[in-house]
Amino acid sequence: KLLPTIHNNSVMIFDDIHWSKGMEEAWEEIKAHPEVRVTIDTFQWGLVFFRREQEKEHFVIRV
Repeated sequence: KLLPTIHNNSVMIFDDIHWSKGMEEAWEEIKAHPEVRVTIDTFQWGLVFFRREQEKEHFVIRV
């Protein structure tokens, strides 16, 4: 529902991305979305960036 509101400098933060199997599946679906360019997985949160000029990359950071 939020995708129509994003722009090139948008950032979305998702909480509890590893809380359950369903949340992990949702996180994988978010990462695979064609408009998502960069994700950062901090285990607790997932940060999602939409910068069109950025290569698609996924990072995992344990804090």
